[in-house]
Amino acid sequence: MTWWTLRKRPRAITTYGADSQLPLPDFAAVATAPLITRIERRINDVSHEAIRRDLEALPGHLDKVDAWIAEGTMGDDTPNAADLQIGSSIALLNTHLDLRPLLDDRPSLAVAIRQFSDFPGRMPEGTVPREWIPAPGSA
Repeated sequence: MTWWTLRKRPRAITTYGADSQLPLPDFAAVATAPLITRIERRINDVSHEAIRRDLEALPGHLDKVDAWIAEGTMGDDTPNAADLQIGSSIALLNTHLDLRPLLDDRPSLAVAIRQFSDFPGRMPEGTVPREWIPAPGSA
């Protein structure tokens, strides 16, 4: 998702590297964003179709994660591998302002924020076509 949106909003790449220790000025990060995103899109098989499918499936995936939290598989005081892997993915999704309505009020977002409260990055609203974003609770 992030590689696809960075192609549309290359200036946002600076927000994802805000805490980086690399001595790369913002202008250089923005200038190299098209090349980096092209490479990453190819490596990760990113396409319009894949993003649309992933967004369509997202509410169901979030429902599954929320059920794992309700069962106690995730979300304990001591994080496990699922908390860290899935939580970091949800924290990354939360950087996409277009997706926040899908994440708001979900236990999975609470777990993600508890583990990754300072997750860098901010993808502006209006980056993802509105018609691609499922309505909250549409799983």
